Amino acid sequence: QPEIQMRLLSTKAIADGHAANLQYMNEDFTQSVMATPDVMNDVKWLQEFVTKDGSMQSDAAATASGNVTREFINGKTGFAIGGDWVLPDLKKNAKFNWDVLPFPRGEVSQPGYSIYGPLSLLAGSKHKEEAFLWLSFQFTMEAQKWKIDQGANASVADPELTAYYDQAPIWQDKNIEAVKIAQKNAVIQPGATVPGWSEYNWNNILNEIIFGERDINDIIPETEAWNKKTTELRATLTQ
Repeated sequence: QPEIQMRLLSTKAIADGHAANLQYMNEDFTQSVMATPDVMNDVKWLQEFVTKDGSMQSDAAATASGNVTREFINGKTGFAIGGDWVLPDLKKNAKFNWDVLPFPRGEVSQPGYSIYGPLSLLAGSKHKEEAFLWLSFQFTMEAQKWKIDQGANASVADPELTAYYDQAPIWQDKNIEAVKIAQKNAVIQPGATVPGWSEYNWNNILNEIIFGERDINDIIPETEAWNKKTTELRATLTQ
C-alpha cells in the first residue's frame, strides 16, 4: 500500500530525529532535508522491505497479483494506514477483525500524522453572518462529537471530548488509547503555505524508488533544485 511510504516513512524521519516536520521539512519549513544521509538511509530501510524482506510488494508484483494487497479491506495485508475516510467501509464490509495502532515510537519521539482542512470566511462573501455562524458551529461540542463519531479526531482540546472517545460507537471494541495517542501526538502535514510546495516531488519519487526501479540517488539533485527554488520564491514574497 503506497500510504505506508507516504505517511509512515515521513513520520519515521521525525520519530528518529532525522527531520523536524512531515515531508522531510526542516524546523521552519524553509528547506527539505530529504537528501541528507539519515533520511536517505530511512528510504533504503523501507526499500528493503520490498527488495530483501519481501513483506511489501513492488508495483510490478502487486499488479501481477491483481492488486489484492493494495486495499486493506481485502484482508490480504497485515498493516495499512488510513484516515477516517476508510472507517465506515471497514465497519460495514470487512470480513475480518481489525484494530488500530499508533504510529511506532522512534529514537526521540512518537509522532502521529494529521491532515488539516483550513476553514475561512471570504472578505467578499455576501453571507458573512451565516458563514460565521456555520464556522462557529464547527467548534461546538455537538459538532466535535459528530467528528469523533465519524472516526476523525477532535480539533478542540477538552476533557469532555477526550472522554467521549470511549463512548463513540465507531471505536467500541477497538484500541481506543491508540486513537487518543494519535490525537495527542499529531504532527500537521505542511502544504500551500510553503513557497513552491506543488513542485516539491517528495512523494512520487519515493514511490518510484521503493516500489519501482528508480535510482535512490535521484533524490539528491531533485531536492537540491527544489531547495534553491523555494528559497528564491520566498525571497520574492518577503521583499
